Amino acid sequence: MVPMTRYLTRRFLHGVVTLVALSVISFLLVRLAPGDASDLIGGTQASPEQRAAIRESLGLNQPLITQYWNYLSNVVRGDFGTTIVGSSPIGPLLANAAVPTLWLAGASIIMTLVIAITLGILASRRPGGFVDVISGGLTVAGMAMPSFWIGIMLVVFIALPTGLFPIGGWPADTGARLNAIILPAFALSLTIIPVLLKSLRSSLISIGDSDYVHVSRSLGNQGFGLLTKTLFRNAVIPMIPLAASMMAYLFGGTVIIETTFGLPGLGQMLVQGTKSRDANIVLGVVLIIGVLVVLSNIVADVVRGLLDPRVRLA
Repeated sequence: MVPMTRYLTRRFLHGVVTLVALSVISFLLVRLAPGDASDLIGGTQASPEQRAAIRESLGLNQPLITQYWNYLSNVVRGDFGTTIVGSSPIGPLLANAAVPTLWLAGASIIMTLVIAITLGILASRRPGGFVDVISGGLTVAGMAMPSFWIGIMLVVFIALPTGLFPIGGWPADTGARLNAIILPAFALSLTIIPVLLKSLRSSLISIGDSDYVHVSRSLGNQGFGLLTKTLFRNAVIPMIPLAASMMAYLFGGTVIIETTFGLPGLGQMLVQGTKSRDANIVLGVVLIIGVLVVLSNIVADVVRGLLDPRVRLA
């Protein structure tokens, strides 16, 4: 238990350091960009004195280190500030926008795992067979096609002609939400499936040819029992860090997919904040996405540590 505790502590501290570094870099990029909130609030007609007064009221005349410390202190307490135009609290806006994003990410993960694991197992059973050739072609196609193009094709050829899938908005009913999330999640998962499918197929084939698997077969372990007890467990362990690394790509992909399908999530909020040059919105969304990615990686590390004791002792 002690090695596991040390392992979890290391991973948690690593996540905290990552988030602090992300907050510093994001804050500096936003603050050092041309223009600031005084330009948006004061407009083109504001005098230099009025701009200076606005900067002082917002604390923009303070040193960057002081501005960052004040911002970080507020964020730790759950205060992400207010929008520059309208002065609306950003915290509730982030909470509302996170719901569609989490639905999209969760549905994409489920689709990715179901499709990648199913095709990976079937393809590895007969290398060079029909399923292996088809999955290989899908892997190449999925890695070549960007998610926004896949999303546009799904909208043009499926959503609009059939009218079965809504485009834009976020319904309140759970069933309607499931219907609204199918195409966006499928578009996002198609860009992740090839990587996991290729990794799982290669691992299953490699492990299937190992000596201990041949010994296990000679002892009478065949079929589903051999697959679940020996092959699959050992093949999944190398996939876990790969899947964790794909989480950053997944949450980054929500920006494009949410814009394509009109989902009011964190991705679309980031785009709108960038267009309106609202630094507080941009910082808030970046930090929330960073937290989600770090938490996903910590969960993946925990699962990997439980499955492979060597990781805990490293």
